[in-house]
Amino acid sequence: MIQRNFTRPLKAWALFAALVCAFSFAAPARAQGDQLEPSLLRSPQLTPDQKKRVEAYVSAHSKQLSGKAEGISKDRAALLEPLRGTGAATPFRLEYSGLLVDPVLMPLLASENELVVVNAVVIAGDLATQRSVDLLKEAASSAKPAVRYEASYGLRRTFEALSSMEAPSIQSDQVDAAIDFIGGRIGKEGDAIVVDGLVRAALEAAKLPRHRSRALSVLSKEVSARCRALSPADAPDALLQSMLRAGIGARDTLAGPRGQIDVATLSSVAKLGGQLVALAVRAVELRATQSGGVDRRDRLADIAGAGETLALLALNLQGSRPPETKRFDESIKTAEAQFLVDAKDFLGARGPLVGEPFKIPAAEFPLK
Repeated sequence: MIQRNFTRPLKAWALFAALVCAFSFAAPARAQGDQLEPSLLRSPQLTPDQKKRVEAYVSAHSKQLSGKAEGISKDRAALLEPLRGTGAATPFRLEYSGLLVDPVLMPLLASENELVVVNAVVIAGDLATQRSVDLLKEAASSAKPAVRYEASYGLRRTFEALSSMEAPSIQSDQVDAAIDFIGGRIGKEGDAIVVDGLVRAALEAAKLPRHRSRALSVLSKEVSARCRALSPADAPDALLQSMLRAGIGARDTLAGPRGQIDVATLSSVAKLGGQLVALAVRAVELRATQSGGVDRRDRLADIAGAGETLALLALNLQGSRPPETKRFDESIKTAEAQFLVDAKDFLGARGPLVGEPFKIPAAEFPLK
């Protein structure tokens, strides 16, 4: 189970979402006859009797989802219990989702009670079917940041569930569409903590071998665009943390053993590395290493270091001999003037990103 790790300090809505999800994490004890047996969950094809059992279970545990907090928590825990672990096979998930998403959960998105909406999104996130993804997409456009964050977290849980399935419950092209949707949301989202949730979802998708390259490409392109447009003096620390998370996550994914990475994706990843370095350069030049009395030099050093490492790794995987590292994470703190010289050389017309093999235009990295 993925553990939530909210960026601190938490906004009020983020604290609310965290409390919603922690309110009743463990399912309440129920009589043996009120549980769905493991053989049903793992069945390769549900019999008519098994389908009736699933229908009865959903009916018994969905009546309080629009009521008071205690009832919502009880029903949510019961509905999530069959989905915990890796026991729920695709036939069960599809049947369960068909009984839950459109008849029960979709109508709850229209509720004025944020607790009701968030819990509906939580349940959808664990279903891991195309219809549950459709619900998560709809929730991702909510006016309420807590709902949008839960939708991004639900997409992350969906990809996590897919990674453990013998037969995926979502078709490959539909997974690609979900990844593309996340990329579009990264480009539009105005709340830094929701951006972080979307970045985490894209990185989870990159753990799926068949979708590794696409997820990395989408993530790199959208985060690069945000980095390029970001003013370091005005950027909230939570957004800088999201940029850093994207860089570190992309680096770790490149270094992992799963899936193949095509040339276009490596170029996008290298560009992300360059944009992270350029962000740190602009921060130093604008004397934006502090914000609101908080020293952000360590954060910017991590960003610069992650960007340099990411770009050099992409060069190496492409078959080029990357230049020796200048350790931007250290020089930005100990030799600021030298950092600026080395970083601008790295990003400039004679740098490794502008030349072969990626040929990224130097104008992509806006510097003085």
